[in-house]
Amino acid sequence: MKWEVLRMKWRKVLVLSLAFVLIGWFFNIYCLAGYKLDKGRLMRELTQAGYRVIGEGERDGTPYVEIILPIGKAIFNVCRDIPCLNADFFKSRDSVGRFNKLNPFYPRIKENKPFQALISSIKIPLNSDGQVFPEFEEKLAGFERYIVVDLGREYLALYSSGRLFKYFPISPGAIKRRTPIVKFRVLKKEKGHYSRKYNNAWMPWSLQIYGDYFIHGGVLPGVPDSHGCVRLLTEDAKELFQLVEVGTPGEVTRYF
Repeated sequence: MKWEVLRMKWRKVLVLSLAFVLIGWFFNIYCLAGYKLDKGRLMRELTQAGYRVIGEGERDGTPYVEIILPIGKAIFNVCRDIPCLNADFFKSRDSVGRFNKLNPFYPRIKENKPFQALISSIKIPLNSDGQVFPEFEEKLAGFERYIVVDLGREYLALYSSGRLFKYFPISPGAIKRRTPIVKFRVLKKEKGHYSRKYNNAWMPWSLQIYGDYFIHGGVLPGVPDSHGCVRLLTEDAKELFQLVEVGTPGEVTRYF
């Protein structure tokens, strides 16, 4: 009887783990499928709309076109102005925002105010074929969940049994307030944490990982900008919060 109960429990764990991986895989396919731009058409439409193209390149296998972000404009404005981006507006807005680690609603402005883009140019990815993280990592196969914070690429990945489940853009610590390189386990989860060090700043969907360092929702201005914590878009922080538990292992590394 005892062995039968244990078998049932293990079967349930295996089914849930498989479901977790499949849901993530299908979600990523849905989010990324169909994002492909014709470079010639994009360049013509950018020029016609008055945007200044300053270069082309490739990052993590994804080709891009780089433009000056005009004063007063945000990524969502650019996506509305350019017909080939506006044709699938929401997917384009989110893809360009995540590629630049920039909230698509933050404008570039001259004044020093909160909730603004801190970069003067943006990169428009031409497709979603690139690979930031490996799809499978053998050394993580023994972990049901594992968090990787890559400071060099400025992304956070969640692995499940060695398979990449999701990854999110981040804003880590600024130059003089760098996020520490550590291996960790989630120490505490709070839906609405408030900082004791920085003017009672709101840190929604927070995961305490090391001392006073947290992963939490917040401002993504396009550059490392935090006091040392790892910031995600608030909706991403909520999703991650719901996918991990206290005790979930992970690491902060320069390049994974």
